[in-house]
Amino acid sequence: MTPLELQMPADGRAPGLVRAELKRWLAARAWPDEDREDLEFAVSEAVSNAAEHAYRPDASAKEPEPVVGVVVMELIDPDGRRAKAIVDDVGVWRSAPPSQEFRGRGLRMIDTLMESCEVNQSSAGTRVTMISRPVETQPQHRHGSGSAEAGKPARSPKERLRWLEVVTDSGLAQLTVDELLDELLEKVRELMSVDTAAVLLLDPSQQFLVATVARGIEEEVHQGVRIPLGRGFAGRIAEERHWVAIDQADHNNVLNPILRDKGIVSLLGVPLVAAGTVLGVLHVGTLTRRRFTEQDAQLLQMVADRAALATQSRISQAERAAALVMQRNLLPAQLPDVPGIEFASRYVPGGDGEVGGDWYDVFTLPSGAVCLVVGDVAGHGLAAAQSMSQIRAVLRSHTLHTEDPGDVLTRLDEHVQHFLPNTMATVLCGMLTPSTNVLRMSSAGHPPPILAAPQGETTTLAIPADLPLGIRTKRPRHSTDVPLPPGSGLCLYSDGLVERRHVVIDDNIEKLRNSVTAHAPESVCVDVMRQLVGFATPKDDVAVLVVRRFATG
Repeated sequence: MTPLELQMPADGRAPGLVRAELKRWLAARAWPDEDREDLEFAVSEAVSNAAEHAYRPDASAKEPEPVVGVVVMELIDPDGRRAKAIVDDVGVWRSAPPSQEFRGRGLRMIDTLMESCEVNQSSAGTRVTMISRPVETQPQHRHGSGSAEAGKPARSPKERLRWLEVVTDSGLAQLTVDELLDELLEKVRELMSVDTAAVLLLDPSQQFLVATVARGIEEEVHQGVRIPLGRGFAGRIAEERHWVAIDQADHNNVLNPILRDKGIVSLLGVPLVAAGTVLGVLHVGTLTRRRFTEQDAQLLQMVADRAALATQSRISQAERAAALVMQRNLLPAQLPDVPGIEFASRYVPGGDGEVGGDWYDVFTLPSGAVCLVVGDVAGHGLAAAQSMSQIRAVLRSHTLHTEDPGDVLTRLDEHVQHFLPNTMATVLCGMLTPSTNVLRMSSAGHPPPILAAPQGETTTLAIPADLPLGIRTKRPRHSTDVPLPPGSGLCLYSDGLVERRHVVIDDNIEKLRNSVTAHAPESVCVDVMRQLVGFATPKDDVAVLVVRRFATG
């Protein structure tokens, strides 16, 4: 018989896609319904583990997107037919923390449903091999309950498959975070026979849970309920990373008055955890007294795990998109037209897919002076882009009060230390007056610029590098005058251009110096990017700004 062979990205959509294909494959072989449900559940759970927990132990290695492979074949023996399923991924499963008793329960469920289950880990990845219990060789029409195999544990019809559909439905793959959670909550209410369901996500401060989506208790969302981490029912779940059940809600165990005002009597909540990080809490409630069991908690945690994985993926995608839009909108749409000076620039996001805090800026002042800036906020993602946005705006504001770059960076550092206390940034700021041949510069821990003289000599400028912004110090900042005669060129850049793993940064700065000339800035940008970046995708963001003064005569 032809085996089922699948390979796909190891992400939140994989379990649903595998289940759909496996369902068709088993139906074509007339696999009995209950046994088919068991196999679909077991294979999907192994795929979910691969998508949620697999990672490469050597994160520094250049690696392709993680994938999961599935092979299912039919084995025919004298005592019946069996299915052998193999699930491979490219990583090593993380060990579950001792405090999280339900971590790894998927493998225990697979053990229960299958005749055998074996997990093998190696440097190449993790393989789960499972063999189903035997079914009859010649499928026969079943009549009533007498068709059940002797000794098979009783269970409600379709129960397991219905839960599987909740957490791996491929139809949920394209939904936004709020749409996904809304759909899951409605299904959870139906399947668990509860009156309310809600998801609270941690806010950016990681100190409060914020009601995000709710069913049956929409007031939580409408009123913007915020629960401090560690306090009340939901806060306790998030802090302890463990399910909590309450038979009788009262003032002693529930902080949110809406739950009590709604008449909710019993509650069950589980943490939303993805890649070891708590994202929030999923809880359900009933208007009549109910004792939630450990099995209820296991099932709800299963939904929470899949919801957390999908939520984290969607939030990361949304943040990357927002950071990229912010970055593009903050970079100059067009470099200024200044008589006697020409500019060119490049900006390339890092290869990890996350936009960082690198930026460049060129603008004129009321006096006619031109301000040149290249900076780099430490970190990646939306937070770094937001900090960069604020630092860029504040720097521009300070240049209206002083045209000394050392003073500008001193004032900017005060702002960063007060309003962005956990931020560090390097900045190179220069002021050029077109009527003179002098560029005044100040560096806050930034790589040195490269100056190309009209006669062809290229120099790495020895600009004193003061401490980066955000580091408390009483040391004064310096401004340095640099001759910039007509016909000369200047290259400013962020460290992403010259920093490479296993390469001394000074060697790459020297390589950059040899690439910079006093030719047209656009051609200099082309040469610099070809020599320093080439065909490789840079790991970090790269910002380059090239300036040239026209030769007189």
